[in-house]
Amino acid sequence: MPLANTVRRPGLYAKGSTLAPDQQQLAKSMFGDRYTGSNIPWRATVANRLNQFIPLEFKSDREWLANTEFMIKSSGALDLRCRACWSTPTFPNGQDWRDHAPTPEETLEWGIAAGADGDA
Repeated sequence: MPLANTVRRPGLYAKGSTLAPDQQQLAKSMFGDRYTGSNIPWRATVANRLNQFIPLEFKSDREWLANTEFMIKSSGALDLRCRACWSTPTFPNGQDWRDHAPTPEETLEWGIAAGADGDA
């Protein structure tokens, strides 16, 4: 599993928004643990089932790409030897559950019944 926000190695880096469309797709498939409005990782689903809160990190995959740097080759393609990326979350709903507790619609969207004990 690729790692996010680990120690950087010397090399070329680029924001995901500057990558070619095929490289953006590759980045999204390599880093499935990103928490965006269109990609909810298992860690957030599990936390919500345990009545814990993990804030949404990015509004969309497009925003994630714009705020994430990837190691690239001189050709501009992702350097597949580097299995890490460096992100700066925007927290569109705030960082604290009190800023934006999930609505009943969101909890249903996440596959969790409001007030469920984890067996939903």
